[in-house]
Amino acid sequence: MNVEFNIEKKHLYILLSCVILCTSVLGVIAYNSGSAPNVFGHSGEEIEVVIDDETKLLNIALNEITDELAEGYSLLLKGSEYVEESKTTITASGIEYEVDHSYYGQIGDHALFNWPSEQPSKIVFKVNSLSDDYCVGGDGHGDILGNGGGSNARCMRYDQRGNTESRATITEGDWIQIYINGVKQIGCTTELGRSAEPGYPGLYGYVGRYAASCSYSVDDELSEIIVETADWSGGYGSWEWELFYR
Repeated sequence: MNVEFNIEKKHLYILLSCVILCTSVLGVIAYNSGSAPNVFGHSGEEIEVVIDDETKLLNIALNEITDELAEGYSLLLKGSEYVEESKTTITASGIEYEVDHSYYGQIGDHALFNWPSEQPSKIVFKVNSLSDDYCVGGDGHGDILGNGGGSNARCMRYDQRGNTESRATITEGDWIQIYINGVKQIGCTTELGRSAEPGYPGLYGYVGRYAASCSYSVDDELSEIIVETADWSGGYGSWEWELFYR
């Protein structure tokens, strides 16, 4: 017989602590008694919990929460795209995906969708391009409808020689950016505190070399995130990106 509970994710953190404490106490009592422990109640492989409308075994749910606590961030969505331009609108109810109306052969795939159950304070956007150097953030404008209204993005490129760092301003036709609650995030502050100049607010990334990551604060209740891409350098852009929150 399975036992099922409905439990909010925020309460599972408290439950995790209680389970660990009880397990430790019972383990000491049972195994130090000189005899095998009695079998009683239900194990974590028999108890089911419902978290965010998804039913899971208790042991699995506890392991997932432990992983999230260890990492500090949770994955919201992964994207993989081969497109000229695209727009991914993400809300609690699902994902709406659109590509440039003027081109065939474009395709995108999204995975591991997990809208936050509680209000996040920070969004991290991690990007890699497999086709061209690119800009994350910046002030580029898309042209999905093909009306000629698009523009390139301006970025700050960081270079290193020995222990000396230099910066250069770059204008890029290949870019990716996000909107949080309808507001375009043209800047990109990294977890290491790097930030660009007002006239060149995006972060420059080198094709296939490494993934660029941008960190954004969420000041109001999160209702929508839009990921927008453009590749105007010839051929389609090949993008891999991830959204994290905490």
